[in-house]
Amino acid sequence: MNRSPAFAIHSAAILWAAFFALSATADSDPVADSISVVTVSGTGDSDDGSDYYLDASLALPNKRRLVLSLGQLYIKSSESDQTIEPFSALVGVESDLDAKIPLGVEFEYWDDQENIEVKTLRGSIGYEFEKVNVSIKPQIRQFNFNRANLLFREFSSEGFTVNIGAEALENLYLYADYSKHYYSELLLRVAEVALPNDLARLKLLNSVGFADHVYRLGGSVYLDWGNLSGFWIHSVSAIDQSNAYSYGATVEVDVFEQFSLGLSLGTQSAEQDYPDFVYGTLALSYYW
Repeated sequence: MNRSPAFAIHSAAILWAAFFALSATADSDPVADSISVVTVSGTGDSDDGSDYYLDASLALPNKRRLVLSLGQLYIKSSESDQTIEPFSALVGVESDLDAKIPLGVEFEYWDDQENIEVKTLRGSIGYEFEKVNVSIKPQIRQFNFNRANLLFREFSSEGFTVNIGAEALENLYLYADYSKHYYSELLLRVAEVALPNDLARLKLLNSVGFADHVYRLGGSVYLDWGNLSGFWIHSVSAIDQSNAYSYGATVEVDVFEQFSLGLSLGTQSAEQDYPDFVYGTLALSYYW
């Protein structure tokens, strides 16, 4: 597997964040006093695809959180008229070095059971000002291609995301982030040959999308009965430098005392010959 100096730098940054996320105890309370949430969601799109996710963010003692996610996706391939069925899983830990420095580390696994297996290790470190927060998330990623006729099947890549968020008025939160990814030329050539085009365009941002860089803008308004949120995403492919765009909105309504129901609608478009498609998500969350 090809290793670069950038891979070593990203690895060191992630391990540093992981060490402090797991060991930080400063200004912490041994009792888990934060809110925990579990969410079940399902998504359908106009390409006859669907996603199903179970997500959890669990409060732990000493101001830590355990983040878990399981997902099953069904992608109808326009090339072969077959259905690709990727599986995803994520586990992470978040903590506070002190009241103003959030830290985290997470591991993500993505496998379509036919073409490619992807493993991602991601760290996070931030700083919280009075009304503004900033963070950087370095990551390293391993790709394992399943095709037997490939001379090279295992590759690694590096990347990072920079995020800035701000509170405005009393109930408005705005954010923007930028992601950059680095791949070897050989990896991109193998991905272009070995992967169905459907995987490269799926949902814009999945683990095998091979984005060169991504811009995101979004925000949320918090109201007495729930919240409204929206986003806009622009992604540039590392394989052919084509552009893809996605935008959408979510309405989340509090139902009963500890439940909320969310409805999201969005669309995605690309410069290639793929038709635009729309998608909708229904999510039920339980808080305690």
